[in-house]
Amino acid sequence: MKNLVLLLFILFTLPAVSQLCGSSVVPPALVNGVSVTATQSGSVSPYPTAYTSCGNTTPANSIHMGATGIFSYTFNFSVAVNNVVIVITATGSGVNEIFNLMTSSGAPAITINSSCFTTVTGAQISSGMGSGPTGGGGIFTVTALTPFTSLTISGPGGQAGSLFALCNNSVLPFNSANTVKMCDGDSILLQNAYQKTGGVYRDTLISSIGVDSIITTTLEIEERPVFGVAISNGYCVNTPVLFTNSTTSKDSISDYIWNFGDGAIITQSGSSISHPYATSGPKTVVLTANSLLGCNYDTTFVINIDDPPTADFSADSVCFSEATTIIDLSGVPVNITSWNYSLDGVTYSTQNVNHTFSTFGLKNIKLVVTNTSNCIDSVEKQTVVAPKPIVDFTYSPTELNFINPVACFNNNTQNATSYFWDFGFNTSTLENPCQDYSTQIGSNTAKLIARNDFGCIDSMEVEIVFGNLASVYMPNAFTPNDDDVNDVFTPQLLDIVSYEFLIFNRWGQLVFSSQEIGEGWDGKFNGEPAKSEVYVYTLVALTKRGQVKEYKGHVTLIR
Repeated sequence: MKNLVLLLFILFTLPAVSQLCGSSVVPPALVNGVSVTATQSGSVSPYPTAYTSCGNTTPANSIHMGATGIFSYTFNFSVAVNNVVIVITATGSGVNEIFNLMTSSGAPAITINSSCFTTVTGAQISSGMGSGPTGGGGIFTVTALTPFTSLTISGPGGQAGSLFALCNNSVLPFNSANTVKMCDGDSILLQNAYQKTGGVYRDTLISSIGVDSIITTTLEIEERPVFGVAISNGYCVNTPVLFTNSTTSKDSISDYIWNFGDGAIITQSGSSISHPYATSGPKTVVLTANSLLGCNYDTTFVINIDDPPTADFSADSVCFSEATTIIDLSGVPVNITSWNYSLDGVTYSTQNVNHTFSTFGLKNIKLVVTNTSNCIDSVEKQTVVAPKPIVDFTYSPTELNFINPVACFNNNTQNATSYFWDFGFNTSTLENPCQDYSTQIGSNTAKLIARNDFGCIDSMEVEIVFGNLASVYMPNAFTPNDDDVNDVFTPQLLDIVSYEFLIFNRWGQLVFSSQEIGEGWDGKFNGEPAKSEVYVYTLVALTKRGQVKEYKGHVTLIR
């Protein structure tokens, strides 16, 4: 925290008052409304780094006077000032360095606020002899009888030179009624106490001839900004994190400086800034707001940067019409919050998937995973959906019996390279085998299993029936005389499942009909014995193989 002392002089010779240096500045600069510039000659140059001696520090780019010989340096002030405080470091070593001070109002009085290896004689400072390698120096208040607009420091130099800077809170416009604005958190000496609160303060100054002077100071405190930061895009390694700055301030802010906690310090341009992190873990972020008054305020927060997930999965190769099983293999699954698979024109949001592809071929599968920090990774792989054989076959003859007992199979299968036939009683690996069914009377099954180079299979089976020849035997005569010998005209059937049996007389009149297998004509018509003569019959039969056969002929009724 800086401690500032406001010293005001009226046009009398007043006792010197010590003033502490809160922070220092070198021209050109605008300090408390006063523009400070400089003119120089001889051995004068900027010194690139901050330097400390006697507990006092000059900043980077301070004024290096007298390094190689005679020098002269003049501070020029845009308005009259007084009681200006200077800080000097790195003076002398073996002998004193000499500094002569002169203002535009004449030779000033010099008050030592703090020093080492230094003496003041009138308007001359001698410093450094015996100080050793770090040098001497101090903080000094320069007071003239009247306010001045320039301060010149000169000397013979030649002792490696010394470093100078102004204490910025000592550079104030000179008047008897002042308004002072300072940073929130700073303090200033008013009414014999260090003040931090804004208000009106009155100090009584007594001159050397006993004249009192009342100095009124209006103290204004710059308000701290109200910080606001929004973070988006997730917290992921190698993904730029977007910081949106919504900070508000009643006083003008000159710039915003971001320290991202990984060594990167960047001045913000615009209302937002993005920054990628190369490593994971907690990062302490500091946002500093610098006001036009020269105040700086900051806010600190910690964000945790996550490693992104590693998207991965396995998908088995299958035969067409079978389900492909997709298993998630993504890294750090405990932090993954969502899975999104895209395949075959559809999407899935489950961790693992079973999917049956609509066509065969080489299939693309894409997985996108997201973790708790909204970090995203994706992977795309391919899997094979192999075509299956399309099994089809026929055989001939289609009616097997003892006359035609051998069935030959015609294989019409597509996309197959090997075959296995299972006939129930025999097997074959031929493409188009023949099989003898003479020992397999009745119903049989023939099954073909086909396989291709992908290992995919398909099968088909049919029923094959082997039987005797379906036949109908019709007698050509019968004697319905009730002697129990050849009394009924009955068809003799083999492998017939149904029929229609009709008998007509020679006039075309229907004398008998039946659809009941085994029922014959007993030689009666309308309950009376029919005449002995020749009759015509027709029989339409359905075989066990589904064939329809028709038989016609004559039968003689004999009494």
